[in-house]
Amino acid sequence: MPQITGKLKLNFNGVRLLTENNVTLDPGGIGRNTEAHGGRMYYTEEDRPAIVTVPALHDRDADITTLSQLRDGIAIIECDTGQTYIVRNACMVDPPALDGGKAPLTIHGDPAERV
Repeated sequence: MPQITGKLKLNFNGVRLLTENNVTLDPGGIGRNTEAHGGRMYYTEEDRPAIVTVPALHDRDADITTLSQLRDGIAIIECDTGQTYIVRNACMVDPPALDGGKAPLTIHGDPAERV
C-alpha cells in the first residue's frame, strides 16, 4: 500500500527539536495577488517566506528562552516518506508561550528547497 506523509521531524542548526509529529510547512516562494481592471484579470507577484509551525514539547532539558532566540539558522524538515526540505536564513518569529508542556513555534525563512 502506498504511504503518504504522516510524520515530520524538525532540526534547527543541526539540533533535533523535541516536537509533536504534526509539523506544518508552507514552502513559501512567489505569491500572486489578483485584481480586476476593465473586465480583465491581472496579478502582481511578491516574495513570501517559508513558514514552519510546530508544537514543541517541553521537558526538563528544553529551554524556551533559548528557542525564542533562534535566528540566522537552517531548519530541516524530514518527512517519514523520505523527502527532506531545507529552509535557510530561518528565525523564530515570536517567543514561544509555554502551555501545558507544549510551546508553539513559528519559524520563517527563505523559500523551502527540496534536497
